[in-house]
Amino acid sequence: MNAFQILTVLSSIGVYFLIVLGGITTQTGSGMACPDWPLCFGELLPNLTTTVLIEMSHRYMAMIVGLLITSTFILAVRNYRNSKILLFSSAMSFLLVGIQGYIGMLTVTSILDPAIVTLHLALSTALFGFSLITAILALKTTYNVS
Repeated sequence: MNAFQILTVLSSIGVYFLIVLGGITTQTGSGMACPDWPLCFGELLPNLTTTVLIEMSHRYMAMIVGLLITSTFILAVRNYRNSKILLFSSAMSFLLVGIQGYIGMLTVTSILDPAIVTLHLALSTALFGFSLITAILALKTTYNVS
């Protein structure tokens, strides 16, 4: 596998674990452990009680996934312009991860409004789908990259 393929697979795995962490955050009641966003009590590394650790793990994982998907999109644009479907799927992942960050902020600032929480979950499944499509296409790609 080349670096791009590895990046796409890591992105998909990252989104999967991010969704799992989101479920854990919801089910443990940790969603409001940090009342502000993107920091927690105004700090990047707050006092890590159990609920804060769960909530911040979700946020930190989201940052990692955001970087992975952004990197995937940049490499797709730079090296795989001849594959419109690969460009489209990586662009959709990039767009959705940005929207998810915003919706994640709204989830906290709306004090877990059920409609926003549901939208956050719905978009996360779309993000997972597009990241999987990107990974599958990348794994099937035999293009020469210059």
